[in-house]
Amino acid sequence: MENQSGQTPKKNSNVIYFLIVVVLALLGTDVYLYLQKNKSDTKIVYQEDEKNRLKVELDSLEDQIEKANAGLLKHRDNDHPVSAEEIEHALNDMRHLTESGIA
Repeated sequence: MENQSGQTPKKNSNVIYFLIVVVLALLGTDVYLYLQKNKSDTKIVYQEDEKNRLKVELDSLEDQIEKANAGLLKHRDNDHPVSAEEIEHALNDMRHLTESGIA
């Protein structure tokens, strides 16, 4: 009978140690996942800011194409009128970036 009572406390202490290790592993996993979530939230905010900036630039290009069609827009370097094709090309590039998203 003494052998059985001698092994019971050792078994109980092994189970307790195992449960402590499991709890610590779960806490470590929680901390890791929390940090990963914060990183992904930051990336989402950055991409939304970038997308909004591109939309503002797209609006600006649309205004410029209206001015170019009216003959009011000139190149910085040589004072030649900007062609509507040049602005349309830039405008299409911007539309493509804002619609397909930012990588």
